[in-house]
Amino acid sequence: MAGPELARTSTCQRSAAKHRPLPFFASEDEPQSLSEHLAELVESGWVTVHNGEYSITGRGHTSLLKLSELVEKIRTQFGQDLDGSEYDAVIQTLEKIARSLGWEPEQEPQTP
Repeated sequence: MAGPELARTSTCQRSAAKHRPLPFFASEDEPQSLSEHLAELVESGWVTVHNGEYSITGRGHTSLLKLSELVEKIRTQFGQDLDGSEYDAVIQTLEKIARSLGWEPEQEPQTP
């Protein structure tokens, strides 16, 4: 997807996005589509786009590593007092809540 195409969305798509239920922590001015998320990453300097191909930048890679470490710390702290079956039950419950808020498992990002 080229740069100008990245920023373009139809009025219909924007209208549908505004009426989609948002999670309690999201605001309407946050990215709603893949194109909007990519545009935000490009604007932040985490990703570059050249001839329609996206690449992670050094800044993006460093941020990904830092965020991955933070997520791992949170997961460890969160689950430290749970046995395996309790942890699994919590994860299943959180996934149900996420799906009710519009998350789809096939949209899960790939880890490096």
